Amino acid sequence: PPHKLTAEEKAGKKIYFKESCSTCHGNGGMEGTVAAPSLTSAASALPPAMIQKLLEHPSKAMRSGGMPTIDLSKADMTVLIAFVRSLRYNR
Repeated sequence: PPHKLTAEEKAGKKIYFKESCSTCHGNGGMEGTVAAPSLTSAASALPPAMIQKLLEHPSKAMRSGGMPTIDLSKADMTVLIAFVRSLRYNR
């Protein structure tokens, strides 16, 4: 059965769509492209601090694929990361 999102993950899903992450990573973070891979694999299994670092300071490869720097409040960043991490249950 699919993972049932917690309240925190649901709030993060709203940020995911508000920040247009779905444009490149797909509605459920599962589609992705070569430049913006699916978030259901390695990305969702990373520790929260690592995900935050990558969102705030995308690697050169991420930037070349079109990844912008994400600048969110601490609360919005926390729930976005919770949503991204929840995607690992939907492989």
